[in-house]
Amino acid sequence: MKYIFLLFLVAFVNGRSWEGLLLQKRSTCSNSDEVGRSFTFGYINDGGKTDENKRKVYDAINEVKSWLMASKDRQAYRYTKDNIVGYVWAGSMVQNSGAANNGFKNLIYELDNWGMPNMFYIEYVNGNPMHGWGAIFDQTGNLERVQEAVKLWSAGQSVKKFANRKTYQSQSLCYLSYSGRKNEGNDGEAACCWTAHMLYTRIPA
Repeated sequence: MKYIFLLFLVAFVNGRSWEGLLLQKRSTCSNSDEVGRSFTFGYINDGGKTDENKRKVYDAINEVKSWLMASKDRQAYRYTKDNIVGYVWAGSMVQNSGAANNGFKNLIYELDNWGMPNMFYIEYVNGNPMHGWGAIFDQTGNLERVQEAVKLWSAGQSVKKFANRKTYQSQSLCYLSYSGRKNEGNDGEAACCWTAHMLYTRIPA
């Protein structure tokens, strides 16, 4: 009990969300560099949360994670099944397996506790698409909305359309070296992305 109270006190003093504190150290990186990042979570909710859609989005997240684990060279992934659509962006220096292990925890936490809104997403954006990470899912079948998100991420930009958002601090991404990064190029599943070829050779602190 004392330990839980101390965790809460540390979170309060540092201005961090309780959720972020609980999630921040549960990460693993292998053959890559672990770097702490602040993720932005956002959503649009016009009602209509159901247990069925919650289950479908769990399935979508698990399937996309399996794709990331199986394919180390791709940057964009599209998911479409029934009424659920989604996209994932893993920049060319973001290790796919590390993103699968670490990048979805905040979405799963939100889904566990509050169900599936019309749309939700998680992102890390710093202006350089090579370093960026994002995952978005929509339960209304709005493919245009999720495709716009992955195009923005491919240009190093944040999602612009949301009702509410918050920050999860001290999360982790796993980064490849510049020389070991993935090949960059437009992905047919994401249509024509706006990838900006920036000449960054290191990961900024």
